[in-house]
Amino acid sequence: MSLLGQTQNFRTRITEPEPGRVLVETDINTGTPTTFTVSPLTGEARTQVTISTELKNRGAVEAFIANWMLSKVYRAELELLAQLAEEQTMTKPASVKTI
Repeated sequence: MSLLGQTQNFRTRITEPEPGRVLVETDINTGTPTTFTVSPLTGEARTQVTISTELKNRGAVEAFIANWMLSKVYRAELELLAQLAEEQTMTKPASVKTI
């Protein structure tokens, strides 16, 4: 991942506490968890994806900078997911119902 012009490497452990709905990616070095939650929207053929990271033991300035950087990363990730979903929707035959 590139942050502030520098490449950062992370080693993470991935768990799926709620299969098909929640993934948790935990940084092995810091123990910082990032949670990806997928929630279908009632009555719509759409899904809401939430990404959140629990920052522990951070000062106010460090937390502000981390939140600012992570929000940019998450926005880019969500845009990629939206593009992928759109591409998959366009390639499915009309007779297939997406749940």
